Amino acid sequence: NGQVSIDRTDPYKGVAALRFERAKADMDVKETSVTLPRFPVCRGLWNLSVALRSKLHSPDSSYNGTVIFEALDAAGHAVVRVELGITTGSSPWRVFRRQVELTADVAEARFVIRMEKTYGEFCADDLSAVYAGPLLKTSWKQRGPYAAFTPDHQRLGCWSVALAQILSTLIENSLVHGRGLVRIDARRSGPSVVVEVSDQGGGVTPELAPHIFERSVSTKSTGLGLGLARDLAESHGGRLELVSGYPVVFALFLSAAEPTLESTLGAPEGSVPSDPPGWAP
Repeated sequence: NGQVSIDRTDPYKGVAALRFERAKADMDVKETSVTLPRFPVCRGLWNLSVALRSKLHSPDSSYNGTVIFEALDAAGHAVVRVELGITTGSSPWRVFRRQVELTADVAEARFVIRMEKTYGEFCADDLSAVYAGPLLKTSWKQRGPYAAFTPDHQRLGCWSVALAQILSTLIENSLVHGRGLVRIDARRSGPSVVVEVSDQGGGVTPELAPHIFERSVSTKSTGLGLGLARDLAESHGGRLELVSGYPVVFALFLSAAEPTLESTLGAPEGSVPSDPPGWAP
């Protein structure tokens, strides 16, 4: 029971929103749900977001409209299921954001819109799932003492979330393709702060070096990850370069900022980059 339609009267962004509604007569049905088309996903961190507004009968919070994100394995079974946004009563447009970790067994994902117990209507708009970076936990466990960090007490003029995503890509690249100790060094160079990631592996061949950031490079997906990392650095006014092929050294150049609590500790908890690179359905 219920109805799904396109609402062009008051979208949050663009020209239309998805409208989900049902009548009071359908209250005896515990829930009504709609499953949106599947889209491809891969292992890594994903930033999810949706905008919701509602006019619902909500005596309490269990009478709600909900948007759920589900990640599926190759057989189509849901292996990750999280609530992205919940709206109750009468509410203007509100944006919900969440970051989820997807493991290697995921193949596709989908959004499910559900109306729980209540009646009325709610609208969803600007629904997206954007790849934010690789996971590191598994790789870090595969090698014992793996990293040395020399911070040089620099503050970076960059959101710590974005910086963490860039560094995680570089570190995972070294853990997968390199050997020995992985070093992370930060130092000042004129008006910039340089963060270098290096390892003791065989390095990058002269033939591969000019193409290392190209997304078409097929070195166990390294080209895609490094390309996204470089794009993210440039979107924050920095740059990412391969400064040495052997030993391999990647250098991230960022502008230095005045020491503040925010620049030292990063963005507020739960915040995500406003325009992360990746694919959005």
